[in-house]
Amino acid sequence: MKFSAKVSVVMCTYNGARFIEEQIASIAQQTYPIYELIIQDDCSTDDTDIIVECCKKRYPNCPISFLRNEKQLGYTRNFLTAYLKAGGDYIASCDQDDIWSPRKIEILMQNIGEKWMMFHRSIIFDETQPRKGFRPISMPNLSPLYILLRPQIAGHQQLFSRQLIPYIQDILKTQSVTYDYLTCTLAACMKGVGYVEEDLVRWRRYEGATTYVMQGENGKIAGYLQAIQALFDSTRRKETYVYFSLYLSFPFEKESSWVVSQMSKGSIGSILRVCFRCFALRKMLYPEVSGIAQMARAFFMPLFFIRDYGRFILKK
Repeated sequence: MKFSAKVSVVMCTYNGARFIEEQIASIAQQTYPIYELIIQDDCSTDDTDIIVECCKKRYPNCPISFLRNEKQLGYTRNFLTAYLKAGGDYIASCDQDDIWSPRKIEILMQNIGEKWMMFHRSIIFDETQPRKGFRPISMPNLSPLYILLRPQIAGHQQLFSRQLIPYIQDILKTQSVTYDYLTCTLAACMKGVGYVEEDLVRWRRYEGATTYVMQGENGKIAGYLQAIQALFDSTRRKETYVYFSLYLSFPFEKESSWVVSQMSKGSIGSILRVCFRCFALRKMLYPEVSGIAQMARAFFMPLFFIRDYGRFILKK
């Protein structure tokens, strides 16, 4: 395999001393040479900086730059601003506490082609619960419309083209958007996203991790009722239309552009128009189910976005 394309790895840290050395070691051992590892720290109060300095000496084949924010940005803005400093042709997002497979970058680069993003399956290991699983479990839906309304590709799974950088810059001028949702949406709605069904990261789950959330159990009927309530919640609708308004000037494909235009209006009527459009495309959006389940999931898809994403997809 030719190694002509440069790959930057961007890791964002906050009090990562507990696991960061193991993660850096797994990056340094990649079979595809890493152009640079940018570590941007969000004002840690532990020994993260000391450990990184030791790793610089231990892994001279992996050029490491350690940057420290003057003030705390939060994980989303920390990642987005760190992306802008990357010099590679492709950028891989990296958490501070996972473990990469040695061939992660090599496999993603072998498969990316003309797409703007590749992602992969992860194997979960949880230090707080006796469980082990995968993310995602089955082949995901890679259609632009599906990813636009369900942007669920985790940051640690992503390798993307630096051609996304100008669009990230444009959004950062006015707003911070959850970093991994932003990158997967931009890639999917412009040049496409690809998927490798291999476990290329051991994704560590533990209490204290930035994205660790204990999941509650909600019945299906309760979930649909909450989605209807979200539609009539003016605060949730505002968060949603502000988010979609950020994409209005971007060169999305036709179907995605229409959905963006309707969701950015923020009215109940415009959102329901998207619901009916999703209903018409139900076989494409949810091919794995049929009948009433397929119809309900497709129709409620925009409402699920308001319910599940509107609360946190915009970051200050």
